[in-house]
Amino acid sequence: MPISTLDDRRKTHWAWRPVRQTRMRWGRWLADRPTYPRLPEFSNLDIFLSGNSEQGDGLRAAQLSDVHHGLFVSLREVEHAVELINYKSPDLVLLTGDFVTRSWVHIEPVAKALGKLQANLGVFAVLGNHDHRTDAGSIEHQLTGNGIQVLRNRHVVLQRERGGIGLAGVDDVWYSCDLAKALKGMPQDIPRILLCHNPSIFLEAVREGIDFVASGHTHGGQVRVPGLNAMYNRPFRSGLQRLSKTQIYVSRGIGRVVLPVRLGCPPEIPIFHLRSSSGDINYTHASG
Repeated sequence: MPISTLDDRRKTHWAWRPVRQTRMRWGRWLADRPTYPRLPEFSNLDIFLSGNSEQGDGLRAAQLSDVHHGLFVSLREVEHAVELINYKSPDLVLLTGDFVTRSWVHIEPVAKALGKLQANLGVFAVLGNHDHRTDAGSIEHQLTGNGIQVLRNRHVVLQRERGGIGLAGVDDVWYSCDLAKALKGMPQDIPRILLCHNPSIFLEAVREGIDFVASGHTHGGQVRVPGLNAMYNRPFRSGLQRLSKTQIYVSRGIGRVVLPVRLGCPPEIPIFHLRSSSGDINYTHASG
């Protein structure tokens, strides 16, 4: 073999060494992180309410987001999530949208499965962008027919012995979201909770003095791979954050879109423990 050819091969070998090392690091990283689906994990969080907040003190609310029943998410996965929530016996269940993925045939089955959710104060839902793309009217009809209250730019006041709690819901921000309409007539002196699929509502909620926003939409990134942050590097990717008195939780949800797997980003069911503001409302929350 000519010396020049051997030298060229040596140079090529060393030139590709960083690439090979990077591939090895990714391989080890992937081996340590299972792909999903798997049963969702619970995230337990304290949420502090301001105002006359003893009305909400001690309540437990479960959130289920981004179900995406369809090609990548079986009905049995949805039923498992329902069983897990019922096992926790929450006072309130909050459904934050994207029940199906562009397929009207999955609307009725997922609504029936979610209709088995149990909570003392009720099950409440808002619609997501995928719901609007599929058939918002049909999804609302099926959810309502299965005992779920769908809050489309409106609110309800949940009555307890110590007073009321305001629960508002808006349509997806990419479609017909109207927060002012949803809050119209809601008392100012009660704790106020907002359901919105997309966390981009947050700054508007801060201006309105909302205590807590429950949202989803981002899937927490769904696939988290080192060096490829574009898929999930957004201001409200996942987790609990606060600005002024307003807190927001962005759930990773349980579903999958575009790709049939979750990687480095397990599905979750958040459980919110509502506390009075006599707790530490200035606590700095960590974001996932």
